[in-house]
Amino acid sequence: MAPSLSDSYSLVSLPRITDLDLSHQVVIPTISSTNTTHIDIGISKSIISSYILKPTPKLVWSFPLSPSTIVECMDVQEVDGNGTDFIKNYVVGTTERKTNKVLLIKRHNDSADHFEIKLDSKVKGVRFSQCGKFVYAILSNGGIKLLKINEDSFEDVSLDLKLKSGNELVYHKFISSHEFKYNNDLLLTIESNERSLVYKLTSLNYEKSFEINQFSHFAECQCIFTYQSGVLYEFNIDKLEISSRSIIDFKVLKSITVNSIIDAPTKAINDYSIICPSVDRLLLSWKSKLYLINFKFQSLLDTYTRPDKIYIKQVVDVKGSSANTSSTFAVYLHYNARKKNTSLNIINVNTGINTLSECLGKSIVKRTNDDFKGLTNVINDSFDKESTKISKELKEIYDELVELKTKKNINKWESIVVPYLKNESWTSIKKALGKNTPAREFSVFEVEQDRIIDPAFISKVLSLIFDEQSDFIPEYTLIYLLTHPLFPYEHTKGLLTLFTQLDKPRLLRQAIITCPNLSIEEISLQLNNDNLDIFQDVITRLISEFSVNQITHQLNDILQSKQNNLNLETILNNLIKLNNNQSWYLIQSIIDVGGLFNWSMNTVNNLIEIIEDKLTSIMANNYNLTLTNQAILINEPIRKLNKNKKAGKKPTDKSNNIIESNNEIQQQQLNSILSIQNNAGRKLKDEGIEISKRIPNYSIEKLIL
Repeated sequence: MAPSLSDSYSLVSLPRITDLDLSHQVVIPTISSTNTTHIDIGISKSIISSYILKPTPKLVWSFPLSPSTIVECMDVQEVDGNGTDFIKNYVVGTTERKTNKVLLIKRHNDSADHFEIKLDSKVKGVRFSQCGKFVYAILSNGGIKLLKINEDSFEDVSLDLKLKSGNELVYHKFISSHEFKYNNDLLLTIESNERSLVYKLTSLNYEKSFEINQFSHFAECQCIFTYQSGVLYEFNIDKLEISSRSIIDFKVLKSITVNSIIDAPTKAINDYSIICPSVDRLLLSWKSKLYLINFKFQSLLDTYTRPDKIYIKQVVDVKGSSANTSSTFAVYLHYNARKKNTSLNIINVNTGINTLSECLGKSIVKRTNDDFKGLTNVINDSFDKESTKISKELKEIYDELVELKTKKNINKWESIVVPYLKNESWTSIKKALGKNTPAREFSVFEVEQDRIIDPAFISKVLSLIFDEQSDFIPEYTLIYLLTHPLFPYEHTKGLLTLFTQLDKPRLLRQAIITCPNLSIEEISLQLNNDNLDIFQDVITRLISEFSVNQITHQLNDILQSKQNNLNLETILNNLIKLNNNQSWYLIQSIIDVGGLFNWSMNTVNNLIEIIEDKLTSIMANNYNLTLTNQAILINEPIRKLNKNKKAGKKPTDKSNNIIESNNEIQQQQLNSILSIQNNAGRKLKDEGIEISKRIPNYSIEKLIL
């Protein structure tokens, strides 16, 4: 399955917390598995809670907090009970007015005991030790505290690990799985001051903790961080740049820019969030958009958009190296400005398998050079020479097309683009232009015969066509390019709507059938088309590329949008008219979106009539199948008669002829039974009479030796 962001649903609606930024309203501890059935949540000024996820999200346990308590961090640990008891410990860092605390909650089934300890500084992170007898607490300005868990209290066991005076903790990550020789958990911290960032890696042990390495560099910028499998990812908000660093030496491994997808950047750090679900895959949120990015191949794999603001809080880590290890989910906050409420949502994430093929055509790198690249055989001795020649050729062709577009000479335009892409030489094309040769027939892309071309050339040719002048439509060129695998994604937005408005049904059908990279929204909007042939093409494209859940979700989004122009009643009636397997595949989505009680009686009666005909057909075919099976079972012993004879006893020629004659008669009788078929729409008045008409009388004669 392709990398995607899909099927978002709400987990809980949060109370209104007006004095807290969206990023600080909820804390979610690490989720260990994609198969988890529950999720723990700390909601500031409200509760510490636990929700089950399946079959539907539901609150199963909660611990109340005071209206002034802010949840800063949280960790959970399940404890083995006696088989019937459920025991779970929660450690929570809180701030209540000016008091900083670490709270331990011991949950036993539905009851809970708790105790706390006050600390001098704000608690930014907490973690149970591997043995479960200690808690590590990371403070905003005082280093690390080791807290021993007693029966009903905390004991402060100080560690000599302090932050440098004047530094502030901006990021931390507890690391359990690593490639270092130490068996202890590791703590990755990043401190900041006015001029630099300080990176530290610490080995945690309740007996002896020590610093492994440290690195600092000059940085007067705002950054947010995330970690995955030995690599620290750093997003520079000022430069819109993501860099990767190895935690072994904290040197920069690679950097990419994302300014092409963030078109109006802001400087507010809380407008952005970043998290890493798998190696080289990143989830980046900015305002109302959530991006799935492949860092290795610098590609934008998918985008998810909601009204107003999104902020990512947690994701389940996966390997992302195969189809079985690429599915996960992320938890994000969504603020709805119109309703003035915040909800915690879950979205399914498919990270892909980190291959080049799934990233083709999705680059986030802006092309800075306007020159075309000449693509030729790489094993050619004169590769550089040929490449330069083709580059100049493409530039000459493009300049000629610009001139023809200005003159609106469609005939000459058509005589250039498709022939050149079909591997004709530019020299022969120029000679043909002087003869004013008329445009040829429609052509489609053929991978074995056509020219290998720079994708930028195709993109620029389409940009020439799709400008504000709607009277210049070279159909031969467009038909060919709509079948080309390098048709750029940016030109698919609004493409089908444009062809509909221009009344170009041939181009519209070609685009629906063959144009790559069409979004589900773009295709779904064409369900309003009255032409049944085009309507059938739309259905075929939808069900061949998208699941029922994806189609249902998209139709629901369209209906809720301001640009909604879908008429579900018309769509459903068209599906009923088609009455084939593909239309029935889509009917369930339309009914799910429209509900059960929003249809006219005429539509309901049409559905009832078709369903009754289908049931009648099933009953008739089932009766036919039963009779056929009985006939085959009765006929089978005759076929096996020779095999069941006693060894050594040979039949006479006469008996052989009788057996063969009986077999032929039985086969003819079986062949005379009508084949099972769909008789929907032809209701049987009396099934017994009708079946007897279709199946002739037959008799069974057995040879007795």
